[in-house]
Amino acid sequence: MEMLEILSRESENTQHVYVYEEEGHWYAYERSAQLVKQIFKGLVKIKQFVNTTYDIILDRVEVDLNALVEKCPITLCSDTEMTIECPMA
Repeated sequence: MEMLEILSRESENTQHVYVYEEEGHWYAYERSAQLVKQIFKGLVKIKQFVNTTYDIILDRVEVDLNALVEKCPITLCSDTEMTIECPMA
């Protein structure tokens, strides 16, 4: 998914964690990253990610997918992205 699509989705996000596969790792951005931090009660660290294509800085967290799906149900998935229902939203 293109970064602008991710930003658009995150700007309207209120209750889902969207995670995206990138080179074998899963990441959440912006609001989803904040929700992941809440789910794991601050045990994950949000890092600043610089997207050089659009010259923007984003919040990003690497997600332990196994740990996340133990806490929240997957509602949609594909090979490169997942939507996870977040009861804390």
